[in-house]
Amino acid sequence: MSEEAKKILKNEEGYSYAEQMTRCIMLPVGLWPVESDYPRFLRRFLIVGSVLVTLFMMIPLSIFIYVNAPNITVKIQLMGPNLFAMLCMSKYANVLWKGRRIETCMRRMAEDWRNVKDPLERSMMLDYTRRARNMTKFCLALYFSSSMCYSTFVPLSKSPYVVDNVTLHTLAYPGNYIFFDPRTRPAYDYVLALHCLGSAVRHTISCGVCGIFIWFVMHISSRVDVLGTTIERAVDRLDNRMLKRIVDDQLQLYGLAIELGGIFNELSFVELVGNTILVCLVGYYLMSAFVQHNYTVAYNLIITLLTMNYNIFVLCYYGQILSDKFEELGRSMYMSNWYKLSGSSARSVVLVLGWTNRPFRLTAGKLITLSIESFAKIVKTSAAYFNVLWNMTSNSIRA
Repeated sequence: MSEEAKKILKNEEGYSYAEQMTRCIMLPVGLWPVESDYPRFLRRFLIVGSVLVTLFMMIPLSIFIYVNAPNITVKIQLMGPNLFAMLCMSKYANVLWKGRRIETCMRRMAEDWRNVKDPLERSMMLDYTRRARNMTKFCLALYFSSSMCYSTFVPLSKSPYVVDNVTLHTLAYPGNYIFFDPRTRPAYDYVLALHCLGSAVRHTISCGVCGIFIWFVMHISSRVDVLGTTIERAVDRLDNRMLKRIVDDQLQLYGLAIELGGIFNELSFVELVGNTILVCLVGYYLMSAFVQHNYTVAYNLIITLLTMNYNIFVLCYYGQILSDKFEELGRSMYMSNWYKLSGSSARSVVLVLGWTNRPFRLTAGKLITLSIESFAKIVKTSAAYFNVLWNMTSNSIRA
């Protein structure tokens, strides 16, 4: 095998390593956009199955909230799981709808990996890939430690109770199933199993969306660093050929970043608004659990609260990283010896400098800039709404 073939093989292995984590998360729920990675008809089966197990929890719970819930306090306590399920379905539909655009971005990223020739560039890209994988693993651990505990251990930790000589069991998500009572066996066993499966599906969807966002941002960040290194190396030998390469790479990076912003524009808006409300509600549930001395539920809710905040933080933090990287790229170009070029080439560099000085920002719904400052404002907003909600209902909880 020639040296060139070995480099190509190494680069393909690098891309496979980069996509592996996100691919493994998204495949089981049919979110992975590459149709050829599924056996025939399997993807459609996974999509239908994921939607059905989520609706199996959502619809009966919605009926229970509007028909059977005895008071406003119970309704508020059940709104959180229902809102989270709706949020997951919204993200699921959005990712499926934008599957072709996501696949196009992935092809461009694979092309970036194939074009790597310098071992230093490959090392930089692998370093960013490892960071992305670690953050995705942490997200996965957070989601599943909270979801499976709430869906499984919380209902199983509660003893059965008897009403009119009928033994009833507690479910994590109560619901009005119209045709049968889910609290009696054997229906209880099937409903509990489907609730656990639905919970795993919903949290896999959330992890998949989070993972692919981190992966895309970290890939672009690695390419920006590679381009910055290229500019620094070319300080004393910046000629027309090198300038053309820098400009082409820069335009490709901006194009990929703009496409990323288009894909995640609605997704990030839904994520931020939904999780802001959920942070407020989960904080309310946590205080209620402490007041009622229900420490098993409280432990689970602490993890859930961390998960919701982490979700918001990931969007804002990585949006900030991407903005900072493009600013650094502009500074690298400005600090090069572009002024030593001939007149026409120098004028071209001035145009490039003008382009790099335009601030790049990822936004949620073209309304909220994804930045650390936005994260702080969102946390403050959630705390304010929680305070209002607690003051309205705390007396009924203590009673």
